[in-house]
Amino acid sequence: MMTLGFRLHIPRRMMVVAMGLAALTLALTVRWIDPTVLTVARHLVFDRYQILQPRTYQPAPVRVISIDEESLKRLGQWPWPRHYIARMIDNLTGLGVAAIAFDIIFAEPDRTSPSRVLADWSMETGHRDQLQPLIDELPDHDALLAQSIASSPTVLGIILQPGESEPFPFVRRAGFAGHTDVLDAMPRYGLATRNLQILEDAASGIANFGYAPERDGIVRRIPLLGQVHDVMLPTISIEALRVAQNASTIIARSAKAAGDYRAGSMLGLHLLRVGQIEVPMTADSRFWVHYTRPRPEREIPAWKVLLEPETILESVEGQIILVGATAAGLRDLKATPLSADVPGIMVHAQALEQMILGEFLLRPGWADAAEFIGLAVLGLLFTMAMPWLGPIWCAVIGIVFAGVGASASWFAYSEMHLLVDPLYPILSALLVFLIVTTTQHLLSERERKRVRSTFGRYLSPALVQRMAETGEEPQLGGEQRQLTLMFCDIRGFTPISESMTPIQLTQFINKFLTPMTDLVLETHGTIDKYMGDAIMAFWNAPLDEPDHAALAVGATLRMRTRLAELEPIWQAEAAAEGRTLPPVRIGMGVNTGECVVGNVGSEQRFDYSCLGDSVNTASRLEGQSKTYGVDLVVGEDSVTLAPGFAYLELDLIRVKGKLNAVRIYTVLGGPEVAETEQFQTFKTHHDTMLAAYRAQDWASAAQLIEERPAAPDQEIPGGLNGLYVEYAARLQELAAEPPGADWDGVYEAKSK
Repeated sequence: MMTLGFRLHIPRRMMVVAMGLAALTLALTVRWIDPTVLTVARHLVFDRYQILQPRTYQPAPVRVISIDEESLKRLGQWPWPRHYIARMIDNLTGLGVAAIAFDIIFAEPDRTSPSRVLADWSMETGHRDQLQPLIDELPDHDALLAQSIASSPTVLGIILQPGESEPFPFVRRAGFAGHTDVLDAMPRYGLATRNLQILEDAASGIANFGYAPERDGIVRRIPLLGQVHDVMLPTISIEALRVAQNASTIIARSAKAAGDYRAGSMLGLHLLRVGQIEVPMTADSRFWVHYTRPRPEREIPAWKVLLEPETILESVEGQIILVGATAAGLRDLKATPLSADVPGIMVHAQALEQMILGEFLLRPGWADAAEFIGLAVLGLLFTMAMPWLGPIWCAVIGIVFAGVGASASWFAYSEMHLLVDPLYPILSALLVFLIVTTTQHLLSERERKRVRSTFGRYLSPALVQRMAETGEEPQLGGEQRQLTLMFCDIRGFTPISESMTPIQLTQFINKFLTPMTDLVLETHGTIDKYMGDAIMAFWNAPLDEPDHAALAVGATLRMRTRLAELEPIWQAEAAAEGRTLPPVRIGMGVNTGECVVGNVGSEQRFDYSCLGDSVNTASRLEGQSKTYGVDLVVGEDSVTLAPGFAYLELDLIRVKGKLNAVRIYTVLGGPEVAETEQFQTFKTHHDTMLAAYRAQDWASAAQLIEERPAAPDQEIPGGLNGLYVEYAARLQELAAEPPGADWDGVYEAKSK
């Protein structure tokens, strides 16, 4: 037998470091690639920051004219006649607003215009000819709206979509100047849903609506620019800001090209200048929105603009006005970090507030590098320090570093409005820590692990521990030693299996094997193998057990008692499931003899098992339990080594495949039963019956069977009736056909 010892070709510490570096390299590679799942996780962290500390609302010259439920109640269902919208624009212009931007598209002519109403009426041609001159004198609603738009600082929006379409004429209102690397990175679209041409021609500004949810559907950033057929269009918030300042050009500036790119730049990579206001944006033109909780002072109901304009003068004078629907059924709902259903117009309103106030939420240009370096430093710390400091000190250091990193990230957000992700560096460093710790643990415990993995399936935990402490490694081969063997099988298994589905049968076998295995292990037995519903076990290997025969017989008695406790439970379960479970009975055979025990198999795969004639005899004895109507048959050698039990001789038998006869016994109980007067009386009577049987005194033997006293066999399922039925039948056969004077009293087994 070889002494345990894991001999590494390279030092153990180098193996630990190598595994740590491999895990760290993988984590850094994933971070460099930055797949979508990491982006979503990072955004969820930033969402949590906004939930914990949303932006503090400060008054800004931005108001939302909301087409709400009350406005619909007072002014009628949507869409309203365009002259309502025209009057709204006129009233707002008269109140001195800085700009009016519509989050509404006017793509179709107004169906309430007089000419369209007349066309829809059913009437005689003569009547239509009479009305036509009167209708022609009435103004067209779209024309009225175009006049109002032309006389006001109004911005109309269009919808840009991916796809392909023929180029269309378009006169943009804003000039653009910018570095090529910025403009080339702008989102490109091929389709556009536009307003009526008469309205677009009258507008001071044309914008795109610019909502761009992330992959999880949450609007965290909005694009500030978009391109359609090489025409650059700002989003509605930027265009409203331009019109309000009467600026002619929007400048898209690259921080790198402008010479502002440096480590720690607070402007990020790109910048948009609108009049006197500079707005930071990402490389693809998107702007981080820092949300506040809903504020009622942001909104003014549309009905007040139309019916009571004088009451809102102080609220709208000099303000940028955004017009959109907030009534249920009309509003375009968007999910934000703070809410699942925010009207889209509110997203632009909050973005405008930040632009005007100069309070920006930024993902700084150095954030990716800081997160990458943080992960590398923490991962290297774990990798290099673990083999020398151990997991506890490394865990303490890691917790400190993680706490500092998380606190720094929160401080950057709460005090500086910077978004730096602490989650991935911490989780990846934790992964490196776990891999390094696990590797070190596996290398340290490999010797004992090998023993436990080899013997843990069939030895009790106490024996496995003893094996590990001896420091011996299992090898292919074996040794000869005396073993006590036990076979256990369920009787009448076919009817039981037919009463169950395959799943129920599997569960039943597990419920049977588990408690029986526990009893074998508790008595220091070794599980050799399972054969369907059968168990093979042995005692006195791999470690010496001087009382192995007594332990084995004691285990079978405990298995008998445990089965009697379990069967009522199984019967109740079967009744609850509406099926009938046949009585569950077992047969057990115990035998002691010389065997070869060890690892049997091949170099690729082996099991700890035993071989020998005694093994076959134990199996045959288990089979004979059916013949004698008992649940346990014990061989003579086992009885000799464990004499204290209440044994009752069954027969002198020559089992199938054997030349020599074996004296076999059953067990009525432990030493406490063997010492009782009832057992001694019964045993004496039984032995007298066997003596008469072997003396060919058939009549006396039959008479003794009839007159037998009560036996202490209450724990034996079915008692001993089956045994005496077997002998009564045998006596009748022998009386009819006597075996002759040379008969030795040995019974030839007819089955295995």
